[in-house]
Amino acid sequence: MLWRLAPYALVLGLAVAGWWHGYSTGRDAKRWDQLRTIEALEHDLERVSAAKRSRAAQT
Repeated sequence: MLWRLAPYALVLGLAVAGWWHGYSTGRDAKRWDQLRTIEALEHDLERVSAAKRSRAAQT
């Protein structure tokens, strides 16, 4: 009797695995985008900070 449910369980398992793969791939891509954004902001902050230090040293 339970063997009749096996194909449905297999299809459900494949659907969940496919969904999880797509979800985790998109999540990881978003995290990499956030990391690149943070690195760019840190670079800008370092540049502005150096300019402020230079200006403060001149006065």
